[in-house]
Amino acid sequence: MEALSGSGANWSERSVILETYMASNPFAIYSMIISRGMGAALAVYFSARTAKVPSGSARRRIKPFTWGHRIALVMDLARHTKWSV
Repeated sequence: MEALSGSGANWSERSVILETYMASNPFAIYSMIISRGMGAALAVYFSARTAKVPSGSARRRIKPFTWGHRIALVMDLARHTKWSV
């Protein structure tokens, strides 16, 4: 267990310990991947359920493109081009 502690630990000893553990517990890596995937799926589910999405009433509050907007757009285009109004 001394090979796992400290920053000066021998990497070859660490890999031997890991290989021994994986040989004796082959399901360990698969259970880690499955639990990681389930956690990610739950995070996506809850973030999607709690996200604030505008309702239809919020979309209706957007002002339509009226004649006043069109006239202002034409005047603005005329100011930046060769047109004269």
